[in-house]
Amino acid sequence: MQRRWFFCLTMMLVFGLSHPVTAGQESFLPSDLEPITAANVGRLTELAAIGYGGVGQVFWMPDGKTLAIKNDRGLWLHDAADLSIEPRLMAENVRGQTWISPDGIQMAIWHDETLEFRDIATDKILTTWDLPGRTGSVVFSQDWSIVVTGNAAGPEYFPLNGVVTVWDVASGKEVAADMGNDPYFVPKISEDSRYVFSLINVIDVKTGEMTPGGGTLSPDGQVMAVRSDEYKDYTIDLRDFKTQQIVAQIRHDAYISSIVFTPDSRFLILTDENQHVEVWWVQTGELVYSLGQEDRSLFVSAISPDSYVLAVTNGDAIDLYEVVSGKEIGTLPVSISSNGSVYFSPDGTRIATMSFDKGLQLWDTATATLIDESPRYEDMGIVKAVSEDGSKLVTSSPEAFKVWDTQNGEPISVLNHAWYGLYGDAVVLSSDGQKLYAAGEGITVWNTQTGESHTFADDHYTIHDLAISADGRLLASVSGDTSGGYCDQECPAPDNSLRLWDTSTETQLAYIPSGEESIPFLRVSLSPDGKLLAALPGVSDHVNIWEVADVLDGNTDPTVMIQADDMVSHIVFSQDHSSVALTYGIIYATEGGLHLMTPDIAAVWKMDRVLKDKSGSFQSQAASFGVCCPDGAYDGSFNRDGSLFATSGDDVRLWNVLAQVDDPEARLIKSFDASSFAFSEDGRLLIVSGHDGVIHFWGITSR
Repeated sequence: MQRRWFFCLTMMLVFGLSHPVTAGQESFLPSDLEPITAANVGRLTELAAIGYGGVGQVFWMPDGKTLAIKNDRGLWLHDAADLSIEPRLMAENVRGQTWISPDGIQMAIWHDETLEFRDIATDKILTTWDLPGRTGSVVFSQDWSIVVTGNAAGPEYFPLNGVVTVWDVASGKEVAADMGNDPYFVPKISEDSRYVFSLINVIDVKTGEMTPGGGTLSPDGQVMAVRSDEYKDYTIDLRDFKTQQIVAQIRHDAYISSIVFTPDSRFLILTDENQHVEVWWVQTGELVYSLGQEDRSLFVSAISPDSYVLAVTNGDAIDLYEVVSGKEIGTLPVSISSNGSVYFSPDGTRIATMSFDKGLQLWDTATATLIDESPRYEDMGIVKAVSEDGSKLVTSSPEAFKVWDTQNGEPISVLNHAWYGLYGDAVVLSSDGQKLYAAGEGITVWNTQTGESHTFADDHYTIHDLAISADGRLLASVSGDTSGGYCDQECPAPDNSLRLWDTSTETQLAYIPSGEESIPFLRVSLSPDGKLLAALPGVSDHVNIWEVADVLDGNTDPTVMIQADDMVSHIVFSQDHSSVALTYGIIYATEGGLHLMTPDIAAVWKMDRVLKDKSGSFQSQAASFGVCCPDGAYDGSFNRDGSLFATSGDDVRLWNVLAQVDDPEARLIKSFDASSFAFSEDGRLLIVSGHDGVIHFWGITSR
C-alpha cells in the first residue's frame, strides 16, 4: 500500500497540558532542563504542549449557550456568546465517535469494540460496555433511552450476515436483535424511541415484535418513506405507518441516495445519484422545487429545528434556502465534506460550522453573516525541524510550513510551499533558526522571521533530500530522475548528483556524480561536525561515506562503503559523530515517483570501526547491531550523545542504543502515540506531534 505518511495526518497544535498556552506568555518550558540520555531517560516527562487539537465533532449544549468541540485531544466547551474566551477542556484523550446526552451531563464514546460512558463535569468513567465483535455502527435515540448497534455476525463481512441489536441505556441489557442485515447498514430510530428500522424489519422496542419492511419514519410518526424493492424502480412510497397503506407516491428517474424529513414532517428532502436536491410535499407527494448546479454535487447538510431553513453544500460553500419556497437566504463561504460539519443552534437562530481551513465559525441564520470565529482548530501539520537552541520549531502541512517560538507557543511566520523532496522530509533549519531550506525544483530558502524566500540551484533537477552541518555553514543536496519516464511533458535531462554548498554565498563547493546515468541519489546525511558525508545511491543495500575534506579537495571517491543487510531507506549520524544508523526498507517506483514500504529494522555502525577499514566494502557485523523496529519505522534520529535512538512509524518510539541485549525489542524504552518527532540540537527536548493533533514537549528537569 502506497503511504505518503508525511501528509497523513493533519496535525493541530494544542496549548498547554491541562490548559492551552496563553499567547504572549513569557515561557511555558522549564529553564532547568538536562540533556536527555540513556542514563536519565527514566525521568523523561511531558513538560508542555501547544495547540488545541484537530477538527472534530460539534455539539450545541441543550441551553444553546455553550458549544462543545470533541476531537482526539478531548472535549472543549466554548461560550457561544464569545468564542475568543478560552475554552474549557472537560475530558482528555477522547478517541472515537461521541454523543452527548440531551441533558448535557454525560457523553458516550465509541472506540474499537467498546462504548464508554463518562460524566462530562468530572471526566469520570461511569461504565464501559463491550460491544459485539466487528461493530460497524452505533446510533443513540434522541432521548438516550436506547442505543442500537450494527455488527457482522461472523468473522467476515457478507451482504446479509449483519445483526442489528437494540440496547437499553439505563440497564445495558439487550432489548431485541434482528438478524440478516447488511453489516454496513446504519439503523434508524423513531423520534419517540419506540421503533427501530433495520434494513429489513421494523422493530417495536416496547414489545420486541418485528414486522417486515424498512424505511424512514417522519418525526411525527405518521408517515414512512419506503423505497421500491424492484430493480431500477426508483419509486418512493409514502405510507401511513400504522396501516401501511400508500397515501402518496414519488416517482423518480434516478437512484435516491438520501431521504430526510423536515422536523415538522411536512416535507421530504431527497438527494439523487446526480447530486440534485429535491423538496417534496409529504401530504400530496408533489415536487415543490429542485436544486441543482452544473458540474457541482449538492448534499443536504442540515435542516433548522423549526423546519424553516435548509443548508445545502456544494463542497466549496454552504447555501441556505427557505424550505417552503426554495428562496436563497445567503451563502456561507465554508468548505466542508458532504455530510456533517453544519450545526443549527437549538432555537435555529445560529449556525456553527467546523472546517479544516477556517476552524470553528458561528453564523447568523437569518442574514448568513459571520458572528464569531475561533481558528484554534486549524490544521497545522507535523514536526519537521527544531533550531539548535530549541527556540524555534517548524511544522508542516501540505500547503505551508509554520515557524513557532517554543518559548511562548506563538507562531512567528507562515511559509507557503508547493512540493518539497521525494519523501516530504527534505527540510533543514539553519543553526540560528533564521533560515529554512526545502528541496524541490531547486533549493528554496525562507527567512523564518519575515517569510521572504528565494530559490537557488534551480538547475539541480528534482532534489530529493537535504542535510546541513550543525554550524549551518555547509549544505548537502542529492538529486536525480525518479519519474520512471512518467512526465506530463518531455522529461528533463536527469541530474543524478550530490552537491555541497556554502550557505553564506549559496555557491557550489563540490559535485559528485552518482556514477550511472539511470541511478539517482535518494538520501544524504552530514555528520553534525560537518566532517563526514553519507549518501544512498539509488535503490540499494549500501551507503557511501566520504570525508568532507577529501571531497572539497576534489576527491569524489567514497572513503568507505557500508554494506547493509537490506535495502536502505534512511541515513542518520549521531550528534556526537560516533555512530551512523541505517533504517532499512524497500523503495519502489510508481507513476508518482519513488515510495518507501515499511522498513523493519534499524542498525547502528560505530564510525571509528567503519573509517579504520578503507578497503571499499565494510561488512564486519561486529561493528554494527540491530537496534529496533521489528514492526516498522520510517525515520530515525539520535539524541545528543548517541545513547538513544528515536524512530517514527505508526507511533514514535525511543530505543536504548547502549543496552547489552540480543533482542532489539528489549531496547525499547518508551512509546509515544504520535506520528513524527525531533530532538532539539542541544539534546534537552524531544518534541513529538501526537495523533491527538497536539505538539508535545518532553524533557528532564534538574532535581
